[in-house]
Amino acid sequence: MVYHGETPAPTATIQKNPTPPKTPTTIIHFPIRPNTPSPSNTPNPYLIPEDARYDESSPNKEWIVWTQNFDTQIFVQRVDSNKLWIYPKEVGSSDVIHPYVTLEHWSDDGKYLYFILYPPVSGVWYHGGSLYRMELETGKIFQIGNSHWIEPSITPDSKYVAYIHERTTPLKVTFQDLEFLQENSIEIPELSGYDGGSIIWSPDNSKILFTSIKNNDFALVLVNRLKKSYSIITDEYTYVFGKEWISNDEVIFQSNSLNFLLNTETGEFVEIDPEFGNDQ
Repeated sequence: MVYHGETPAPTATIQKNPTPPKTPTTIIHFPIRPNTPSPSNTPNPYLIPEDARYDESSPNKEWIVWTQNFDTQIFVQRVDSNKLWIYPKEVGSSDVIHPYVTLEHWSDDGKYLYFILYPPVSGVWYHGGSLYRMELETGKIFQIGNSHWIEPSITPDSKYVAYIHERTTPLKVTFQDLEFLQENSIEIPELSGYDGGSIIWSPDNSKILFTSIKNNDFALVLVNRLKKSYSIITDEYTYVFGKEWISNDEVIFQSNSLNFLLNTETGEFVEIDPEFGNDQ
């Protein structure tokens, strides 16, 4: 489904009063799988299906996520209680292409789970998705922004998200404050018609580095969130991508199987040994 205009608010279903849990078929040390339908007053009773797989747990180990139906449905379960949130609430027959869900980020304070919903377009899964935030204690779901994004990336401290808009001309990068939901965007006219790639954040949340792609042309782009500025570091027919920030002003990227160290203040970069930074 692709939303146009107002986006319907997604819903979640809570499962209560489970029967004694049983161990999942996959050998996992702590997750347990409730096996009781949700309350009878819900439109459809739900289970965590037997073939659902354990996906991951929250950093504080209080929540676990099961994934089902080719990643079209997630089950978010609190380990020490009977809380269970299911999203999306309904999944149709297996012969239909559905939206699919990928986990993106757990907030450090243990309050939220962020995930991306990718809608199918013309019978295939497309690479642009929408970011949602689930409030773990209540199951409430809130959409961040109102457009399809490519490669959203959240800072480790959960304060900001950066994303590239789906197929815009010129290329548009947006930063959003996840507490106050304020946003600002930067347009890059030189990259009209390009798509975005993986984003990596500097340690101080001030800059991002990402790859932008058009046909077989790859551009490595540095964007400064605070200065609202950008630099195109390379633009050539060679795959290039950011690997790791060494400091707030230095980042390693790879081009044509070679590693380079970029000084983001001067824009200069030098080739480095592949093992550089591994002992940092």
